[in-house]
Amino acid sequence: MTLSLIWFVFPFGCAGSGEDQLPRQPVWGKVTLDDKPLKRGSITFSPDNPQRADAVSTGAMITEGEYTIPKDGGPTPGKYRVAILGDDEEAPPPSDEPPGPRPKRSAAKKPLVPDKYNAKTKLTADVKDGESNTIDFDLKSK
Repeated sequence: MTLSLIWFVFPFGCAGSGEDQLPRQPVWGKVTLDDKPLKRGSITFSPDNPQRADAVSTGAMITEGEYTIPKDGGPTPGKYRVAILGDDEEAPPPSDEPPGPRPKRSAAKKPLVPDKYNAKTKLTADVKDGESNTIDFDLKSK
C-alpha cells in the first residue's frame, strides 16, 4: 500500500529534470559597433512585461560579433528589452602563459558600448514562437 501511495504522489518522477516546460525559443544573431563586429561582450534579454507568467530573463556572451542562446535557456515568445555590454580588452591569455596579474583598466576609460544600449537601453526584440529568431543589433558609438 505504501508503494502505491508513493506512485500516486510522484507518478512522473522527481522535479528538476532540467526542463521547465516553458515554450522557450532559441535566439542568435550578430552585434556590430560602428559597422565592426563587437569582439567581446554580453547580451541580456529582459521581459518587457515581467508580470507575464512565463517571463524569463536570459542572455549570452558575444564573441567576435556573434551570440547564441540555445532553446533550453532561451527566452519565451514575447517582447524584450535588450542590454548589450562590450569589452575592448584582448581575449584572456593563452593557458600556456604564466599566471600573473594583468594590467588594470584605467578607471577613467570610456565604456566601449554607450549607456543607451545597456544601462539606459532602448533596444527591444520580439521573440516569435516557432520561427527563426535571428536578431541582429547594429550599434553606434556616437
